[in-house]
Amino acid sequence: MAGCADSKTSLGLHYVEVDVPGRVCRCFESESPVSPDNAAVSAFTGRAVKATDGDVSVYAVGPPARQHIVVPEESGTAYFAPAFEEGVVAGTYLGNTSASDVKDCAKSCVISFGKTQTNAFYFDSALLRCTCIGYDILRESVRLETTMDPQKRLYMFWWCEGVRPDGNEGAFVHNSRTGEWCQGRVGGHMGEALLSGELLNGRLPAEQCVQACNLSSVECTMAEVQATAWSDMFGDTETSPAPPPLPPTPPTPPSPSYPPLPPNYPLTEGGGGQQFRSWLLTEGPSPTESAEGTYSITCQAPSSCSGPALPVFQGGRLETTILARELERDGSFVETLCPWECAPQLISHELSHNDLASFLGGSGFGGLHFAGRESRDGL
Repeated sequence: MAGCADSKTSLGLHYVEVDVPGRVCRCFESESPVSPDNAAVSAFTGRAVKATDGDVSVYAVGPPARQHIVVPEESGTAYFAPAFEEGVVAGTYLGNTSASDVKDCAKSCVISFGKTQTNAFYFDSALLRCTCIGYDILRESVRLETTMDPQKRLYMFWWCEGVRPDGNEGAFVHNSRTGEWCQGRVGGHMGEALLSGELLNGRLPAEQCVQACNLSSVECTMAEVQATAWSDMFGDTETSPAPPPLPPTPPTPPSPSYPPLPPNYPLTEGGGGQQFRSWLLTEGPSPTESAEGTYSITCQAPSSCSGPALPVFQGGRLETTILARELERDGSFVETLCPWECAPQLISHELSHNDLASFLGGSGFGGLHFAGRESRDGL
């Protein structure tokens, strides 16, 4: 990985193939700094990767992690990252300055020796001394020296004119003057102004953005692209997909018209004797409502009175049901006749001998008195 990063454009390195048995590392880069998303990785592996039995792996590479410090007086941002191990220093350099920390060291090199002349620096944290370097330390490593001092650390340096850092690692700026890409966004109050913006739906947003800048009818010096961040694509912990949703709950049945009845009583052991009459409400769980809105216990002879069964009790639903169950529990319907076999019919009527004598004597009967019959005169 380090070899590819040293030999290729740092923002354009997107894939690395590591052949362990062959001790070979192959690097793949493009002109776009945008990290490959899932679709781009699938397209690349389908086009350039083939199956093998050897210990060979292909890795997608994200943007480099760099520190930075904004230098407003120079209208830009200095990016830097450690190079080599501690103790490596430069034998030749531009000069030394004092600095409180590594960020202050990067800024001091820009202010003291120029933003275009500085290519690297090393910082001595023990002496708080900053040494600025004016050449590419990766390509001219013969000019470096190794010491045993762990307080000295060498850093690569990149200057980005008119750019400010941004929390979105998928944001990049292209400078049309230098033809280089930088991480971040176009900085405000740094000599540049926004001309226009558009939403790009293609698979090469960086190239499309630069092309739109080059074809602009007005002078366009910088192109800013905001793509999907590397951490949004590959930085999250792998999680299993959510389980499918549960089936919908069946609808709740409507509430009963009446409250539930109490449990039935246990029947008499042995079932009792013969049942001479048909007592209704003993054969079903619920009574039937009459036209008058009441509920009844009825009795009917099997061969006489062909009319409807006659009620022997009428009342509300709950009390009628409970009474019928109590009577059945106690065996009241066994070997029992109806209080009446048929509905009463009026055939004739007359007073008893005693009531008639009371009536004729003027005393009335049944608590009733009739005027004009106080004596039996005339009879």
